[in-house]
Amino acid sequence: MTDEERLTERAQGCLLGQLTGDALGSMVEFMPADTIRKRHPMGLREIGPSPVFHTLAGQPTDDSELALALARTLLDSDGFMAGARPSLRRCARRATPRPTTRQTRGTS
Repeated sequence: MTDEERLTERAQGCLLGQLTGDALGSMVEFMPADTIRKRHPMGLREIGPSPVFHTLAGQPTDDSELALALARTLLDSDGFMAGARPSLRRCARRATPRPTTRQTRGTS
């Protein structure tokens, strides 16, 4: 395996870990740690829908969309470019469902 192939595998692993962690975390977003421990005493082990963002099980949040946009930008530009930040924000806004006022206030 070449150095480039190893680096590609590591980058893929990082993104997969980020996407998985984001999907799990969206289910308990904004909950206090003691509430999470009570609801999931063995740890959060299954991906389900997010009661906060009303997303489907495994659906990425804005965090994942930004990570993927950054990865694409780094690949396309062959490195980091400070001027790419506005482009990343636009990409994330287009790709991520925005919470409604009802969702942000925590009422159903």
